[in-house]
Amino acid sequence: MAKFLVKASYSSEAWATQIANPQNRIEIVGKQMEAMGCKLLDGYLAFGEDDLIIIVEAPDNETAAAMLIKVASSGAINNISTTVLIDPQDGVDAIKKAGDFNYILHKTTRYKIIASKVYYNSNKKITSSNFIKGIICLIFIVFLISIFEGAIRIYMAKNNLFRKKLMAPETGFEPVTR
Repeated sequence: MAKFLVKASYSSEAWATQIANPQNRIEIVGKQMEAMGCKLLDGYLAFGEDDLIIIVEAPDNETAAAMLIKVASSGAINNISTTVLIDPQDGVDAIKKAGDFNYILHKTTRYKIIASKVYYNSNKKITSSNFIKGIICLIFIVFLISIFEGAIRIYMAKNNLFRKKLMAPETGFEPVTR
């Protein structure tokens, strides 16, 4: 059976209901999950970005998705995020399989990745080397754009394209000066 890490936030209405009638919702939800073929392995209330963190076991992705859709449709929780958890041995097997693939990252793709992501380490701090690489890449792109724009302006000035009269002869209209 597959395991899932589920993080969610309670709606303000759900908090108000719990204040009016305090109860262990994790136990109640666990029983409802069992009726759908899932099993609540562990659950916690959290204070911070998420209000609820649970670990669920389900027979397959479809059952897990159906269960989460049902829970979300109640309106009691929102901002649900789900992460598939992999057993350590399955993770090692996946890493070994990765060694069998001969995939080469194209250089332009690598630059796009560096420019579009801010990397985090396990302590949620920005990894400075990748952040600096991204900033340098963005500065380089802006530099190239300004050079390209300057080259176009020089070309247009050299060929007097700023003041040429433009008209479409097939229309019969008078020329327009731009």
